[in-house]
Amino acid sequence: MTIDDMSTKDAMHAIYLDWLNNYLTVSKFADDHDMPRTVAEFLIDRGSQIHEERNKPKRVRLDGGVMTSRSAMDQ
Repeated sequence: MTIDDMSTKDAMHAIYLDWLNNYLTVSKFADDHDMPRTVAEFLIDRGSQIHEERNKPKRVRLDGGVMTSRSAMDQ
């Protein structure tokens, strides 16, 4: 899959993972991708949020159902 085939969320997630796995600083990432630091910060922050959404742990009930909210666990 190329970046042209990705949705915006997929692209931001890929940018975040690139930064996470290959860089120590936002400044170096921004320099290497020829973008202002503020743009890099925005993309990395949004990509991080998408990553958290996609990797949120799911709670499994004993009967095999999936619970996604804490209030459901309290019932």
